[in-house]
Amino acid sequence: MGLAGRRDLLIALLLAPWALKAQDERRVKSPDGEFEFRIFVGQPKGALWPRIGYQVFFRGEPLIATSWMGVDIRDQEPYLGENPGFISSETASNVKSHFMSLFVHYMQNGSLGRRLDIEIRAYNDGVAFRYILPRSTPLEEILIRDEATEFNFAHPGALSHLDARPDFDLPFVLEEPGVGWVAITAAGPELSTRKYPRTYLIRTANGMLTNLARSTKEPSVAFVGTTPLVCPWRVAMAGPDRERLMKSKTLSDLNR
Repeated sequence: MGLAGRRDLLIALLLAPWALKAQDERRVKSPDGEFEFRIFVGQPKGALWPRIGYQVFFRGEPLIATSWMGVDIRDQEPYLGENPGFISSETASNVKSHFMSLFVHYMQNGSLGRRLDIEIRAYNDGVAFRYILPRSTPLEEILIRDEATEFNFAHPGALSHLDARPDFDLPFVLEEPGVGWVAITAAGPELSTRKYPRTYLIRTANGMLTNLARSTKEPSVAFVGTTPLVCPWRVAMAGPDRERLMKSKTLSDLNR
């Protein structure tokens, strides 16, 4: 088997557990075509409910393998992002800021109208996505217990050197063989105003998982607010130079 054949087989094996069950997949590519973000509804292994999932490709190779999205809202089950029903999507381009965008709209099946919109941007050095919670009766006043956003690395062995600390600050940066430097971080005006809690990452078997700082007044809640609510950007970037990556204009654009 040639190199191209082995590469295709690796990608197929990596994504096969979800490919047959993925529904309503939508894709967006960066202007230069190097990054691709795919979002879909799939069935996590062993889970009761289907869930919104995503993958990130860099130069045609998996960078972030199948990872799941969701928001844990206190006193409401299941997660917002589980058992979703796809409504619609639309794409757009921004020539000035050099990104392509995708908006995807969901409504939770079996709920009283809980909706979740996800906005995605694909830049030439990375991708970003954020949760947008429209106003709806079940979510008019919202208590977020935690955010359940996964970043499962296509090559989790790159994380083997990490120490045993309980959580990791953002930005989280590591070097991945064959890729260069990979960064997971957050952006958005919500961070500078401190309206949204600080985000950490905790280690999982295949990657990292978001973990929101809890309120000192109420340990079971990380955020108290109302809808409509725009959450901070979750960002995955890759490039050959670490310093240049962290000084990227992409982050400046997302922070506006």
